[in-house]
Amino acid sequence: MLMLIFIGHLYQKKMFQDVKSAMTADTELPIPITKHLFCITVDASLVGLGAVLFQLKEEIKILVSSHNS
Repeated sequence: MLMLIFIGHLYQKKMFQDVKSAMTADTELPIPITKHLFCITVDASLVGLGAVLFQLKEEIKILVSSHNS
């Protein structure tokens, strides 16, 4: 039982690191392409708010121009 808890802990730690790496990778903001449509998404709660300004590129890639919270 102890070994299963330890293995689970290592798995959770690796998954956390993977998510953290994915969220911090490619943080360079691209130069906006003025011929593409700009989109904004917002979210708010009682403790904070956030917004992301982005553009769709080729309908499969999102170019984030700004993210704020």
